[in-house]
Amino acid sequence: MNFRKLPVHRFGFKVAMMLAFCLLQNWSGDRTLVAQQILVRMGDGNELETYKQLKGIYESQLSAAKNRINAQLNDINEACDLSDAQLERLKVACKGAVNSHAKDVQKRLETVAKTNGIDFKLAEPPEEESDDDNERNLFGGGGGMRVVDFDNGGNRQSKRLVESEPIWKNSIKNSLNEEQQEKLKTWQAERKKRIRKAAVDHLIAKADLKLFLTPQQHEKLTAFIDKEYGKELASKMDAIPDRNRGFALNALGRGQRDDDIPVDDELLGIFSKPQLEIWKTEFQKDLNSL
Repeated sequence: MNFRKLPVHRFGFKVAMMLAFCLLQNWSGDRTLVAQQILVRMGDGNELETYKQLKGIYESQLSAAKNRINAQLNDINEACDLSDAQLERLKVACKGAVNSHAKDVQKRLETVAKTNGIDFKLAEPPEEESDDDNERNLFGGGGGMRVVDFDNGGNRQSKRLVESEPIWKNSIKNSLNEEQQEKLKTWQAERKKRIRKAAVDHLIAKADLKLFLTPQQHEKLTAFIDKEYGKELASKMDAIPDRNRGFALNALGRGQRDDDIPVDDELLGIFSKPQLEIWKTEFQKDLNSL
């Protein structure tokens, strides 16, 4: 949301009524419906301003979807050396995928707004309110302030990525010849390997900072984590919608006593006793929840 567009002389009122802000998931940039929140005064709030904020969220989703699908098209072109005809066909499919995705984003945003008691229809902007209405809302409006999280109503795992739209998937399948499809498959497999390595390296780097690993421990722990958890960690790079992305997954074991946390016997031969205690508290709880 571009706060510079807000009228300066009414900015104090708008801060009091609502403050919209977008918290983008910076880990891999692969979610088109990013985690976004809005602070809304429930009760006699300014409906037009609420509408503008929600429409801004919708538009940010479409912008992210367009950027993502076009980045993927460029990637496919690099991998498969598309002909001009193939490239044009897939450009058309890009637009179709974004249009289809837009309907999905709109539907989910309106559903979440309704769930949170906000009357929002993208195609139906409310009327402008008078200055008297604004003063009534500011000084006499009922209700309190609360944060509304527009992230698919909490069911984050069901969000569709723009490239999962059927028109896009079918266009790739029908546009590429067999040789190109094999090239793309190999290309994507190499990317998965890089992502897996990055996920493991990220965890090892955090462990190194906390446990003061020796070079030998670093090597052994890296091999162990890749073998036991590499696939799951790589998948979490995409699956975790948490705004504070990193290794802190869920800590489902909170409240569990450290001496009750199970660890693999192989780790007993890698860590010293103090390191093992730190590992249990800082890392193993999360690994056990994968």
